[in-house]
Amino acid sequence: MSPAVHFALAEKRSAQADPDLMTSATALRTAVQELGTAPQLEVVLALRGVREAVAAEFAKLDRRDVNSPAIPIVLEAIHGLAACGALDLPLRAKDERQLAHWQPLGWPGLVASMLVSAAWRWDAAPVFSHVPDWLWGAYAEWLFAAPNTLASDRECALYASHLSRHADELARWVQRHLGAPAVRAAVEAFARQAPLHPLRFARSHVLLPAELQGKILARLHGSFIGPFEPCVRPRAGRRLRVGFVARQWEANADTTAALAQFEHLPGDRFERRLFALQEATTAFGWRCRESADVFRVLPADCAGQAEMLRDAGLDVAVFVGDTTLADSFSRLASIRVAPLQAVENPAGITSGLPESDLCLVPAELAPPRTPSRHSERLGALPTTAFALRRGGDAERVCSRSDLGFPERTVLLVAVLGTTHGTLETLVNFGRILAQVPEAALVLQVVPDNELTPVGFERFCTIVCATLDELHVANDRVSVLAPREAQHEETRGIVRLADLFLTTSGSAVWAAEALAAGVPVVSADPVVSDWLKEARLGELTAHDGPAFVELAASLAADPGWRESVGRQLQRALHVGLACHDTLAASDGFAGVLETAFDQLEALGRSRFRRQPDAVRAGAAEDIASAVTAAQAVLENGGLQGAAEAAMRAVMIRPRDPKLRALCGRALLAEGDASRGVEYLLAAVQQRRHDANLWMTLANGLQEADRVVEALHALHASLRLDPGRPDAWSALVELATKLGEKDLAREACGALAETAPDHPQLAALCQCLGRGREPVNCGSDVGANRLEA
Repeated sequence: MSPAVHFALAEKRSAQADPDLMTSATALRTAVQELGTAPQLEVVLALRGVREAVAAEFAKLDRRDVNSPAIPIVLEAIHGLAACGALDLPLRAKDERQLAHWQPLGWPGLVASMLVSAAWRWDAAPVFSHVPDWLWGAYAEWLFAAPNTLASDRECALYASHLSRHADELARWVQRHLGAPAVRAAVEAFARQAPLHPLRFARSHVLLPAELQGKILARLHGSFIGPFEPCVRPRAGRRLRVGFVARQWEANADTTAALAQFEHLPGDRFERRLFALQEATTAFGWRCRESADVFRVLPADCAGQAEMLRDAGLDVAVFVGDTTLADSFSRLASIRVAPLQAVENPAGITSGLPESDLCLVPAELAPPRTPSRHSERLGALPTTAFALRRGGDAERVCSRSDLGFPERTVLLVAVLGTTHGTLETLVNFGRILAQVPEAALVLQVVPDNELTPVGFERFCTIVCATLDELHVANDRVSVLAPREAQHEETRGIVRLADLFLTTSGSAVWAAEALAAGVPVVSADPVVSDWLKEARLGELTAHDGPAFVELAASLAADPGWRESVGRQLQRALHVGLACHDTLAASDGFAGVLETAFDQLEALGRSRFRRQPDAVRAGAAEDIASAVTAAQAVLENGGLQGAAEAAMRAVMIRPRDPKLRALCGRALLAEGDASRGVEYLLAAVQQRRHDANLWMTLANGLQEADRVVEALHALHASLRLDPGRPDAWSALVELATKLGEKDLAREACGALAETAPDHPQLAALCQCLGRGREPVNCGSDVGANRLEA
């Protein structure tokens, strides 16, 4: 039987003079069950009157009738309604009057109210002590049901206040009487929800709810998992064992940031262990596995997961992913498994977990002293990067016509990390479209967003209403649901854009846009720093009106967009921080080592109470490290220079001078492979430094990469043709490669540049030619090198 038939039947029976509550409640439950299989907002709205009628009859029950067979049926219907987002609709005046009427009627009035309203919309929802014990489990499930869509910041604040008030009461019950059946039922119902998830980007509202949720879950899970107090071992003389824990190592914003952080961690100082709840099956997953020393899939049960992590002997456990969801990953993050535990949060939001010691955030979001919005100590990462898909991987491409727009449309793209609190953002987007009639907008809700079909439909309704108010046609906006595009499809859509608009939680997609040469407009401090680095600081906005004006002007001016694209290509040629995974690993290493050393020195309690954010060091530390490294190198020493240079690089990982110093020090210590890695990074940023190219050539030769060394020598000679050392090295390399003609030409150039060079005679004799100079200059062998 279709939902419509059930609704009609329920309405008919509810309208009778003396309706059969059991029959109407059963019809409602069946309708809700079918709604769950094919949820539609239109059906939810049609069901509203049925809910009200059943609620009105239920409120008439006698308080003593606690065994009424209608109770479990109605509670099951409430569960289904909350799960699909049907209760999140705004309250009407008549709803508020009805709720006030039912409030004095005891538990029948409460259950009736639960049928009509979401808990967070009803500020008179009672405390647990005013609810019968037998109802606590069902009441908690309704009370802490996460809304599908919080339209505005005002609704976010309203929900945060509701969650804080009731979670605080539950936390007190849990601390005192966890073993009581009613309390146990309530806290287990709480754990099945994800009440904090809608606030995961609401920086100004999240702290208290996060701390309360963390306290409740830690108490609950601690009752299943035994206590654990790991020993903090000094890291001197050994590798720091770091475990990275994720739901699954597949491409998303969190895992691409994490891979950037551990991909280049030095193997002599770090042991990288990856753990996941599911096997890695994608190309990205295998890339993660190949970058780690160990990969393990965790057992299915919580106790087994905790045991495996504890038995791994980790020094640091880093939890990679959203810890606000009601799943085994979030549960595991609330358990102590290592001396130092950290959570990754590129948005700079606290986890609230009692066992989380460190919240790793971009330095742009970390003030000098840990703000009151965090329950953990902050770890300020000096650079934020994402390990984006390599160019050789397969790419899924779409076109404007695939998205329903003409090919000549000016395409704006935005990726939403959340649909909560986005009303102000949607208004800004609508104003941009109103100013640029030839533009269209694609809104992609990220694939890992937790959003029911009804919630998504309601979000689309909010989008349409916003556009209508601004007199913008709805067909100029395409909203893509999470299930309509996976990570790779989203990447293709971003690369199709003429202009990318940043939102909360979209930094990884801004990095993708920049990598594709797509202009980006941003009010995000992290993305704004990337734009300033690219000498595109004019694309940063400090507030909503400035964002609208800037984006509209850029969308309407193809010449400006082309100019921005050219500048962006020049910046990409040098490299941007958002794509620099070597710098991300170095900065991460510095923060992690500093945090672990402080933990060892202070103990966990004092470590967490320190007001300042953990940083790898300060400017004076760089100066002393550089002095130490240079002193060792100048004195011909082989040990200590690289360690000192690395200390400086970890503080300022994008500094090309420090990278060059680190590369030289590693070469001096015989680590040609890593030395070349730093020299390549340095030369990308300083392409006009002949000395640096020469040092790189020497390193490449030591690493037995002679063809690349030949190219580096040629680059050095183009910049400075008068370098005898480069010409002699070119002769030797060309000879080694069997390029006799190139070697002879280079030998002639050496004779012209330095006729008294001590090796000239031997080189000429080896090549079977005289010492006479030839006029060849810096273009010697250019055609061969290009080939």
